[in-house]
Amino acid sequence: MNSIKSSPDPDAQEQAREQARTALVRYRNPSIDEIRQCCSKAKRFTEEDTGEGTVDIEELVKYFVENSNVFVAPMQSLSDARGHSDWLPARRGEISWKFWERYQTFLQMIEQLPDPVINSVDVRTEGILEMLEDPSRAGQWDRRGLVVGSVQSGKTGNFLGLACKALDSGYKLVIILAGIHNSLRAQTQIRMEEGLLGYNTDSSLFFEEASTKVGVGTLSFPELPVNSMTSRAENGDFRAGNLGTVMHLGETPFIVVVKKHASILNNLRTWLTIKKGVEKPDGGKIVRDIPMLVIDDEADHSSINTKKISRVSADGVTPEDINPTKINQRIRELLDAFEKSAYVGYTATPFANIFVDPKASHGKFGDDLFPRSFIVSLPPPDNYFSVDKVFGRDGDPDSGLEERKGLPLTRLVDDFDSFFPPKAPSSFVPGELPGTLKKAIRSYLLVCTARHARGQKTKHNSMLVHVARFVEAQGKLAELVTTELLFLQRRIANEGEDATLSLRKELRELWELDFVETTRAVSDPACPLMAWEEIERSLHPAVSKIRVLEINGTSADVLDYEKHRATGISVIAVGGDKLSRGLTLEGLSVSYYMRVSKMYDSLLQMGRWFGYRPGYLDLCRIYTSSDLIAWYRHIALAEAELRREFERMAALKATPEEYGLRVRTHPDGMLVTALNKARASKKLQVSYEGTLAQCVVLATRDEVRKRNDYAVTGLVGRLEPPRARKKGSSTYVWSGVGAEDVCVFLDAFDSPMGTNGFDSKRIAQFVRRQQNQGELVEWTVALLSANGGAPDTIAGLGLNLVKRKNVAEGSDKVRGLYVLSNSNVLNPPDQAIDLEGMKLDAVWVQHLLTKRAFGVDMLLEREVIEQAVGRDALDVAQQISLLRYAADKKAGRIRATQQPPERPFGAVVRDMRRTSHGLLLLYPLDAAAVEFAAEPRSIMTCVLSFPTSATAVPIEYQVNEVYRQLHLDQLEEPEIDE
Repeated sequence: MNSIKSSPDPDAQEQAREQARTALVRYRNPSIDEIRQCCSKAKRFTEEDTGEGTVDIEELVKYFVENSNVFVAPMQSLSDARGHSDWLPARRGEISWKFWERYQTFLQMIEQLPDPVINSVDVRTEGILEMLEDPSRAGQWDRRGLVVGSVQSGKTGNFLGLACKALDSGYKLVIILAGIHNSLRAQTQIRMEEGLLGYNTDSSLFFEEASTKVGVGTLSFPELPVNSMTSRAENGDFRAGNLGTVMHLGETPFIVVVKKHASILNNLRTWLTIKKGVEKPDGGKIVRDIPMLVIDDEADHSSINTKKISRVSADGVTPEDINPTKINQRIRELLDAFEKSAYVGYTATPFANIFVDPKASHGKFGDDLFPRSFIVSLPPPDNYFSVDKVFGRDGDPDSGLEERKGLPLTRLVDDFDSFFPPKAPSSFVPGELPGTLKKAIRSYLLVCTARHARGQKTKHNSMLVHVARFVEAQGKLAELVTTELLFLQRRIANEGEDATLSLRKELRELWELDFVETTRAVSDPACPLMAWEEIERSLHPAVSKIRVLEINGTSADVLDYEKHRATGISVIAVGGDKLSRGLTLEGLSVSYYMRVSKMYDSLLQMGRWFGYRPGYLDLCRIYTSSDLIAWYRHIALAEAELRREFERMAALKATPEEYGLRVRTHPDGMLVTALNKARASKKLQVSYEGTLAQCVVLATRDEVRKRNDYAVTGLVGRLEPPRARKKGSSTYVWSGVGAEDVCVFLDAFDSPMGTNGFDSKRIAQFVRRQQNQGELVEWTVALLSANGGAPDTIAGLGLNLVKRKNVAEGSDKVRGLYVLSNSNVLNPPDQAIDLEGMKLDAVWVQHLLTKRAFGVDMLLEREVIEQAVGRDALDVAQQISLLRYAADKKAGRIRATQQPPERPFGAVVRDMRRTSHGLLLLYPLDAAAVEFAAEPRSIMTCVLSFPTSATAVPIEYQVNEVYRQLHLDQLEEPEIDE
């Protein structure tokens, strides 16, 4: 093992970092020289102050240089300007931004965020505010929007910035809907007090009477008048009796932080309308001239109407017959009770919100919560600990997304099923802890110790144990974890510093074989290598602080980080659903996570380890199964592709409704959210237009392989003799193939259900559906061959088999599946086979100019198409790809170091393809990647590339049928309906 140089004094290093950070505040974008100058002064002052502490100046400079270089991509938005008046540019200069300026200083001085991050909060919140309505605008108005961030990425910080600017611009009431649990509501209330109110509501709800200043209130700013209707107490939710007779609503701004609880929301609306409402001509009351902003945190949870549609009229759904879930109803009634209202949902998993029927309305409760006015996407800064940084990401050559290796922080759990069997009943009582959980607990002891040794003695530490949904099992598990922890704490206390004793020897081996090597691999300047001797000195004081808390609806345990802010707490949180949404586990470092779900939103929300880990990223560990690791890698790719799709539609100036339709009809749409949230119809729709459909999960059973081999042989036998792709190539190409020949092949092809959304039967149904309007009537079919591959004969044609890596793990391996690496079979140039050697004529050019992709907003691309008659189609596609690359680079959507494409983007190829044409690629894969009988040697798979089309007709399928076929473990999220 390489020797580890002695670390600088951690306390002195931390003190110098604080001094340098304070000095750097006056620089907006400090140069390296300015950073070094401030760090040198901080080193000198710290060493003089401590007398003996040593500060590593190079580590200090490197830390601040990397912080100042944090990259934050600009936000993207889709909007619908109907009923909206532009207002902010004209009013910006006359608004006194006092709340915002105070909050901005708080982010800089107290939260100590990097300048690029603070600047992005400023720009993004102004952009969102501009899409709301001018609070001084007369008459009735109602804006509905959605802000999409990432899990634990700073959404709360963003909506507090938006609330500050809303108050500055004239909004008089801000209501924050903060989860369904008291703990999350109280946590959000505390964040709001620190970032906006400036005082502790334990003493008073009203700023004139508040005695304890917090957060922004401790800064050197004039006191700003703003009141709260709720407090930070666990039971501090809205109660009319707490407000007495004092009510300045409409004059002094008010903030309310409430749970999503039907009776509380109803009481709030009733009280507001009694106090400030006036009679409406048609009955009931409405609050006039008090502009209200509702911020819905975790807007995809509990806010969505999940009630089943009870009756459908001949014209479709009869709105009055849909009685929504109570929370959804109460939110809609609250918005409907104000003449001037704005609703902004915040979520990391927007799929359920996008599945809301944009036309759903109710005569009594008002419109449903579809974000009809705008959808905003907030890419996280590059220092964010994201799903692809944790687990890695499969590559997608088609869209130019490279494979990303995850950080070496995951640890495989392979002994959990014997401890807690799959689908165990709610009454199941687990026995002795599995070895992997014991190791995870020991890892957590070392994390707490290392952070203590790095000078982070007063920082919070958390470990998550999330393995069971049932409360009874959680309680027993918490007992077992407590017993193990007490056993370890006693041994550490009794063994003293004798390194020869078994536990210390075990911990030393774990530190040196796991943690030291991981720190080297992570290579973070804020995470210095530490020798065991430095760790051991902090072992007892750090470990003795740790305690176990059971976090669920029946336990009395409370995660009260605020109460221990001065000293920091170290906890092992054992729980289930209460830990899986919204609640921040501060200082989360070790997670033992075995909850199974195949819904994107559930998996993302349950992963509380995403976020920021300054100074301890290298110490973080995630213990989980190979299946979950594979699913998170798949999610990372799906999330990246959804963002790409969003950016593309933003460039085309699409509306939220158009984007919603696109997501709802995407082939992978069935997996993105709980079934009961996609309730707009008993049937779902799917469209393959503009997509690449790849069968990347294959069954290896003999009968399936032979069936697919016969499907290919049958197709080739029905076609005319092929042409070679090019001279000397053994890839065979057929042009002018009829759609029905392709559909017959797809009907016969056997693709495993529940894998990656590829369903050959449904694709055949889609192709047939397009025939009526002259789309997808003519196909190019190619049977691919690889240079240097093993020779074989398919359907009488000699070729070389294609090699693809088999990455089947866990249950996929058990089921005998062949899972292609990176979820990809396509060789990117193959997607343009039907464009090779083709020249654009005037008819083709005019057809392309009717496509949305080359619409009037895409001026440069449209100009290329207009001048393309007689040009090679591939050359035109490459030119357009370079234009899109340049636009992405200029807008900051890609890194400046990313190289231009060497071949056309797959999306551009699909844009260039005529709507009458489709492409089917047949890949004979070399069966050497899996173990089975030798004949046939190949495993056939296929790829279909569909042109973009504004007129493609989606197909419908029965929801219950799809979900039964997919064998999903967790079909629906339980309804929250008091």
